[in-house]
Formats: sequence, structure tokens, C-alpha cells
Amino acid sequence: MSKPPKKSPVKKTLLAKPLPTTENYAELIGDMNWSDIKSKILSMDEASLRNFLYSGEVMKNDRKTVMKIANILRLNKKYDKALNLTDMILEKCEKCEELIELLYLRGDIYMDAERFEDAIMCYSLLIDIKPQDIAHNNRGVAYWEIDKYDHALGDFLNSIKINSNNKFALRGAGEISMILKLYKDAEKYLKMALDIDPSYSNALEALKDLKSQKISKQSRKKA
Repeated sequence: MSKPPKKSPVKKTLLAKPLPTTENYAELIGDMNWSDIKSKILSMDEASLRNFLYSGEVMKNDRKTVMKIANILRLNKKYDKALNLTDMILEKCEKCEELIELLYLRGDIYMDAERFEDAIMCYSLLIDIKPQDIAHNNRGVAYWEIDKYDHALGDFLNSIKINSNNKFALRGAGEISMILKLYKDAEKYLKMALDIDPSYSNALEALKDLKSQKISKQSRKKA
């Protein structure tokens, strides 16, 4: 099985949880709605953005809003600007939970920017702080992207140990097992993913690919 393209469905499905929204951004940034904010921040240089965020003490009082703005920058492929903004937040981080949320965001930015080694570093920090199935998932995908399949499989399996119902980790373990020609394991993990979600199309497709590989292997033996 060949390596999936960089924008593979696996990568998209294993990234961190969506950032929570905040209710008090309006009073901190004025009467602007998120559409106005998005338009404004995308046109700003970094110095103007910093002044904008500090002007109403947004950075001090509502860093979740700032993280949401960084996420908007990420989604619009303004990766350097998004990372610089997360650096600003990092200077103010005081709570462990806030740091965890920020590291997930930075990991997402690095993944989208295809800076996989940096993403691995973020997810490794997350695992050191508080092992979670999502962090192992994401790091597994990052390892997959740089062809470190044994590391990827290890992370997917660790994710499953933490949360046996993580269908994405099961699918990841299945697809990496296919690459490593561990076909029995691949079938087991993919079927487990489908037991959790029978309509999981990516797992169905992977299982179909696995069956095709088995048929091809049997045909070569008979030839």
C-alpha cells in the first residue's frame, strides 16, 4: 500500500478537538461579529494584530478568543501569523488546561503547514503533560507523514489503550498494519473500527483495499 497524499483523510480525522467558542468576545472587541473580525485580522500585519488584541485587553482577559482568532488564521493558511499569535498567548499561559488547548492548536497549525517534526514535538509535550488518545492519534499521523511507520503504529495502539472506542486510531492502526504487511492485524483493527461505526466510509474503503491486496497476493502465489 502506497503512502497516502499529504492531504489524506486520515490526517483530517485525527486532528485535535475543535476549539471551544467564547461568549464574551463582543464586549472585549466591541460590536464586531466574527465575520468582521475575520476580515480585519486577515488584512493586518503582525504588529497591527498585536496592537488590536492588546488594545481592549483581549489578550489578558479572554485568551480563548485569541486562540479562536489564531485558528481562523490557520484555516486561511496564514500559518506564520497564527504561530506568532500562539507565541503571544504562550507568554501569558498560567493554567495547565489552557496550555494543553494551546499545544493542540499549535499542533494543528504545524500539521496543516506540513511541518511534521514540529507537530510531533507539540504532541509529545501534550503526552508528557497529560496522556490523551487524541494526542497519540495526532502524533501517529505526523509519524505516518514522515514514513516512521513503527512509531505511527505505536501511537495508534497507545491511543486505543486509552480509548478503545477511538475509531480513528483503530483505522490508523489498520492502515499502518497494511503498510507493514501485517494483514491479520490490519483486518482486525479495521473491523473493530467498523463495529463502532458501520458507516465509517474511510474504514470501509481501507478494508476493501485490504481484500484486494489479499486477492492479488493469492494470485501471485498461484502463478
